[in-house]
Amino acid sequence: MLRDHVLVAASDGLLVLADSKYPHPVRVLNPLTGSLLRFAATIRRVNRVRAAAASSDLVFSFYHDSYSDLVSWAHPAAGELSPVEFPHRAGLFFCSKQASMVSYKGHVYLADQNGTIVRCTTESVQGCHAELIIAESPNGTAASSSEDTTGRRYGREFLVASAEELLLVCHRRRRRRRTVEVFRVDVDRKVLDPMKSIGRRSLFLGSRCLSVDHADRLPSIRSNCVYRVTGNGDGVWEYDLGRGGTEKMISTCHSARPFSMVQVLMNYCVALPIVKAQLHSIYRTRD
Repeated sequence: MLRDHVLVAASDGLLVLADSKYPHPVRVLNPLTGSLLRFAATIRRVNRVRAAAASSDLVFSFYHDSYSDLVSWAHPAAGELSPVEFPHRAGLFFCSKQASMVSYKGHVYLADQNGTIVRCTTESVQGCHAELIIAESPNGTAASSSEDTTGRRYGREFLVASAEELLLVCHRRRRRRRTVEVFRVDVDRKVLDPMKSIGRRSLFLGSRCLSVDHADRLPSIRSNCVYRVTGNGDGVWEYDLGRGGTEKMISTCHSARPFSMVQVLMNYCVALPIVKAQLHSIYRTRD
């Protein structure tokens, strides 16, 4: 079956697939049980899907063009993907290319570069709307214009599902100084609780985000740390939440084998499926 499909994204242990033949119907595969959920909706511009998250019966996708991203959804019985309806206050922010998306406890949550968080909720097969959970992170719009030039412009927010918690990780760069703040998102009270420590966990940030429990048991990884690839991709930043220091690790994501554990996990977070290459391989094999 996988020979006739291309991998679009992975979410919550599920594989989001698209048929190799145009107009690319959507499938969601559980690789452990082999169960396959078929969608009537198609992804016509399959090479434009930047990320996807799947809940029990929905697929959410980012469609990327030169100017904006569009968040779409589909019910298995729906004939096409439809735009998610955003509240007016958050709607302007979610045209940003810096949005982060994660599936958590049966819902899909999204965050933009200012820390605005919404929860996607379906009321029927025909409708899906985004409920505002957090208006913005504490430092989202508090900076002055001068600080904004050197701070928020180079910041990014990440949503991470970790140990039954939803975390918002704020990565900032101000005047050559990097800072990382972690907040627990209380989705019921709709507040952010600052966290000074994440215990024995470590977080890896990228196009996908990953939480590692008992990180101190793994080689080259330290607990209570946050990892992210450097801006030019030549290394990995390690931020220690305990002492508040940032260190650039020598190992890179693309160096010669054998890969360190940090490299393996960062590659998972950074490397997205290359759909064009998959389609080319399928068609070349058939010929």
